[in-house]
This record gives sequence, structure tokens and C-alpha cells, in this order.
Amino acid sequence: MCSPAPPRSDSFDSDDSESTITDWTFVNAGGFHTCGIHNNGKAECWGSNNMQQSNLGEHSDDADWVYIGAGHNHTCGLHDDGTAQCWGSNNFQDMSAGMPAGPWREIKAAKSHSCGRLTTNEVACWGGNNDDQLSVPNNVNDWLSVQTVGDHSCGMRPNGILECWGKNDLFQSTVNLQRPLRLPKTADNCPLIANPNQADSDNDGMGDVCDDT
Repeated sequence: MCSPAPPRSDSFDSDDSESTITDWTFVNAGGFHTCGIHNNGKAECWGSNNMQQSNLGEHSDDADWVYIGAGHNHTCGLHDDGTAQCWGSNNFQDMSAGMPAGPWREIKAAKSHSCGRLTTNEVACWGGNNDDQLSVPNNVNDWLSVQTVGDHSCGMRPNGILECWGKNDLFQSTVNLQRPLRLPKTADNCPLIANPNQADSDNDGMGDVCDDT
């Protein structure tokens, strides 16, 4: 006959020495780390720190953060006066090289580049440009928002206009409103064009009907 199991000594205890933090007002998750802002305006990051992307350094005591964006190996944050800082990896000059002085309305960090929207409603991007991540449409100063992730970015303009730029290997930067949006099929080597036989005569991973376009 089995005896009752003894009480577990490793179970969670209501008398934990560390209480749950409940004053978060914002959080943003990146490739390998996460950052958040407390209701007192201070920010902190946690996770991977191999490139110091989770280390706010001299800004750790700043209490006026309104946004903080976690990229892959770098981070950018925005203060309530419109000034911004980036920290972490600078392998692709993604921290500050080419970054306008501001002031900013928003700022975003991606894989190897960053983008932001100035108070003039212009958008600027800086950092890695191996896939044209910095190719913001020219002479546009009516951006309403900008989002950036991986190696591409998209921005919204008045009247519902959407524009994207950067890497386009999966059509993530192709905005085509002239035909119904179809989600790419991972098993289809040419997902946006009728391609029933999946023919790929040159074995480049892209269907022959796409090679011809």
C-alpha cells in the first residue's frame, strides 16, 4: 500500500522574499532581450547582454523614458523631451552613425538598423544597409508612424498609404494593393503567383514562374 507523498519543499511559497513588480507601463521584446519602462519613468532591460544591449549604463537612472525599443543586439530609447539614445552592438553602425540629432516622435530598433520619426514627420534610418534598409522614400514629410523589424521597415502616411523598404526575399517589403493579399505558403517556392507544379529547373529555390518575373 502506497503512503501519501510528503509535502513538496520546492513549491512556490506565498512568502517569497521577492514580490512581483507591478508598476510596468511599457514593454518591448527584441531578438534576444527585452526592455520595459516603470511608472516612474525609469527603464530596464534583461536577457542577452553580450553586446551590452541590456545595459543602460549612464542612462540607468534616467526617469523620463517614454519609449524603449529592443532590437537584436542593440537598443534605442526615447525621452519625453524628444532626445534619443542607442546602445549595444555597433557592428553595423546601428547605434548612432547617420542618426539625426532629433527631436524625435518615435524611434525603433531592428536587426542591424534603426529608424525613427522626427517631429517634422520625416523618417530617417541608420545602420546596416546590405538589404537597402536605409532606403526611406525620398521627399516625404507626412509620416504618421514607422515600424521596423529584422531587415525591413514600413511606414504609414495619411489617407491609408503604406510604404515599405528593405529586405524583400519573402515579399515583406512589397505593398501591392491592386490584388487581394495572399499569405505566402512556406512549401511554395513562388507563393504569390500560380505555381501548381513547383518547377525549379535551375534549383535556386525559386520557382520558374518567379524567375521569369
